[in-house]
Amino acid sequence: MRSLLLALLLVPALAAPASASDYLLSDVSLVSGVAQVRLAESGVTNTRGLLEALLTPSLRTAMLPMLELNAVETLALARQLEFLQLEGVGPKASQLLIAAGVSSVADLAKREPASLLAPLAAANEARAIAGVNPAIEHVTQWVEAAGKATLHLVEE
Repeated sequence: MRSLLLALLLVPALAAPASASDYLLSDVSLVSGVAQVRLAESGVTNTRGLLEALLTPSLRTAMLPMLELNAVETLALARQLEFLQLEGVGPKASQLLIAAGVSSVADLAKREPASLLAPLAAANEARAIAGVNPAIEHVTQWVEAAGKATLHLVEE
């Protein structure tokens, strides 16, 4: 009986999709402390919530006063947040992908992992973003996760 109950409890957990990266805004240096307070007051406390609030040009425009950023900076923030929704992509990896010329999650989903290694290494060497270059296994995970991403920025 106990093993049946345990099995019933584990089946949904095993069937559930892996959760994507999601960070508290207070744990990452993406927006100012003032912006974090304003966002929290409106119910946005994590990177996924902020991404959802910045998905379209009109949403980004509406958020400019709250974020204390200009339109270009807000779009750059939204691009970084789009990568952060992917399992295994943290703040440094998102910066590295952008520096390597990957423009969006949709762009990443179309890439061959092996062809990204050199641009990622070059960007890392030029900007010293991460302590080490990502391994092929990580880049493959990112590309696969990008193909399954549920949120995509709408550009102008």
